[in-house]
Amino acid sequence: GWALQRQSNLQKDFYTPHLRHLPASWLSPIAASLRGDDATLRDLAVAAVRAVPLPGEGAGDLAAALVTVGAREGNPPALRLAALAVLPAGSSAASTQVFDFLRSQLAEGVPAMTQSLAADAVARGETQSRPAARTRRLIALLKATRW
Repeated sequence: GWALQRQSNLQKDFYTPHLRHLPASWLSPIAASLRGDDATLRDLAVAAVRAVPLPGEGAGDLAAALVTVGAREGNPPALRLAALAVLPAGSSAASTQVFDFLRSQLAEGVPAMTQSLAADAVARGETQSRPAARTRRLIALLKATRW
């Protein structure tokens, strides 16, 4: 039905290599897919944002939807990390819950690729919204767990 057609369109359109950034007309539908209940569409929407950069302006609603995906404990950790790692620089995802999740993904024994995604998510975050002491501890943790 409609959802399957939408999924097919997402797969076909979002992986178009000639796009320099996501068209403004796509931002709202992608944000809606991120907030929706369809796990496949959420996965595809995050993959699309990872594959095609966000425009410089007008992506606030989409950034908020990415934060929602990253904060939702019911989402798979890989999806949460991917959503947080593609936030526009300066976007705030600085809840204690998100910080603790990112910190857990930097722990010893976590695969290096996962640690790298978590580090990307931390780097994109707005450092002013996190207490300085927590940021310093996270940087120390990053240094201690580097492969």
